[in-house]
Amino acid sequence: MTTGELDWSQYDPEQIRLMAEQCIVVDRDDNALRGGSKKECKSKGLLHRAFSVFIFNEAGELLLQQRADEKITFPGYFTNTCCSHPLMVQDELDGEAGARRAAQRKLEHELGIPAHEVPLEKLNYLTRIHYLAPSDGLWGEHESKSPLLGGRLCFPLSLHRPDLGPDPADEMPLDPPTRCNPTPTSLSKITVDYIFIYQGPVTLNPNPNEVKSTRYISMAELKELFETAEQKGILLTPWFRLIVENFLYKWWDNLGNLAAFRDDKTIHRL
Repeated sequence: MTTGELDWSQYDPEQIRLMAEQCIVVDRDDNALRGGSKKECKSKGLLHRAFSVFIFNEAGELLLQQRADEKITFPGYFTNTCCSHPLMVQDELDGEAGARRAAQRKLEHELGIPAHEVPLEKLNYLTRIHYLAPSDGLWGEHESKSPLLGGRLCFPLSLHRPDLGPDPADEMPLDPPTRCNPTPTSLSKITVDYIFIYQGPVTLNPNPNEVKSTRYISMAELKELFETAEQKGILLTPWFRLIVENFLYKWWDNLGNLAAFRDDKTIHRL
């Protein structure tokens, strides 16, 4: 089935409802431009803001989640503790502070972790990452990671999805990001991703519409998982793989000294 023939009846109604949430569309320097529904951002490949949270227990093990089968993107994939988007609302617009509030909100929504167990001031902010990750073939995501062609942000016009119906934001100018017409290969996830780490005990009560399973894993076990995932048919989200392979192990080795790794100036472009 092509994207132009997508049958919405196959998707979970709650997940379809969440596609109307307004993400924060940004330029490549993470300046907020406007709101854009998840449907618009994903179908058109618009650059938008995201966050990724990594929770460790007191034994230094990382909490993974397996995304629910109901998810529209990457269903059944294993990934970091929680990853989602700040929304175009007052409390979540302000860069790091907004992403921090969004992270606390989604930890409760997805995993049932009470907000008081992950206080905002205890969520350690590390950095921002701007990356391009291959998608699962149906949707693109543009969070503050962006493909560059000829010095412009360029998105295949074929990512436009008339079958999804009109979106009020469709008529708003897209400069930047700018759309152009390169030859498309696949839909992609591109994001400015705010990275947070928290270490401490948390209460888990996963939302089955969001999370299929959870597990804590040691560093050695994670390395083995990455080495054998393809052979065992285990699916890993591409952004999780990028963050792990480029950054996570050095942070993991220094959970007691994360302040030394805080970088609120750089956007690392992968």
